[in-house]
Amino acid sequence: VISRQYIHFIHIPKCGGTTMTIILRQMQCVRDPLKNADCCTNPGFCDWHAFRRCEAIKGCTNHMPNRPAIFKPMASITLMRDPLARILSAFFYRGHSPNLDFFQVRPYFKDIADGKLPKVTFEEYMDMHEYHNIITRMLGADSFPYRNITVTDEVINHLLTTNTVWF
Repeated sequence: VISRQYIHFIHIPKCGGTTMTIILRQMQCVRDPLKNADCCTNPGFCDWHAFRRCEAIKGCTNHMPNRPAIFKPMASITLMRDPLARILSAFFYRGHSPNLDFFQVRPYFKDIADGKLPKVTFEEYMDMHEYHNIITRMLGADSFPYRNITVTDEVINHLLTTNTVWF
């Protein structure tokens, strides 16, 4: 059981994070139902638009890693997944591929969803830089997962300092 008041959650897309936020919200609700009333309201996974929030969980409603919080005195939690299983899941799941892009990764992806351009194949998806190394970019560059950031030696070094805190 996590004894600190706040939890820092890094939601890596397609790694079970939505389900994890259900558990974390329940934990925070049980811990202090008065202080964490927003965690107890409208049970379910963290979702800003559905008013399922929890201020006691930093990163509850988004995919922003908030890297500096890893080094603060609160529990930092994430879930990871086999990279091939994660990328396959992302490609076929709504919102995490160019065929139905919820994150406006590239402006023309909207035309794919609207049927104005052909759907992207898995092979084409695998060539799109924005979908490469998302965990490295999230933890090493404190970046939204699908932002077009080049993985440099500096990003790798930042990632390595993060890992020494976690493991």
